[in-house]
Amino acid sequence: MDWDDIWGGLSEAAGETWDIVSSVAGETLRNTVQTVKEAGTSVETLRENAPIKGTNPDGSPIVVQNAAYTGSSAQYIQGVDNTVVLIGGTLLVVGLFYFMAKGRG
Repeated sequence: MDWDDIWGGLSEAAGETWDIVSSVAGETLRNTVQTVKEAGTSVETLRENAPIKGTNPDGSPIVVQNAAYTGSSAQYIQGVDNTVVLIGGTLLVVGLFYFMAKGRG
């Protein structure tokens, strides 16, 4: 077994892994986008997320956010689902390894 056989096997395995990862990431991204779209158009969800409004005796507005907004965010990047961030990071790392390996060959 020589270096070309080893390199060919590794390249083939990396290619198959890339195909699987990109397929799963694409499907997960499509599902996430669909979930976000559905959540944003639901009338119940919009009503639950709307702030509660009122006025003080002096006429100034009172706006109190619902419980959904009062807690601290556990998101890695504000406004981006953690699943999307993790998939993007994984794809970045796999891509870096792929290009590093391709550059050596």
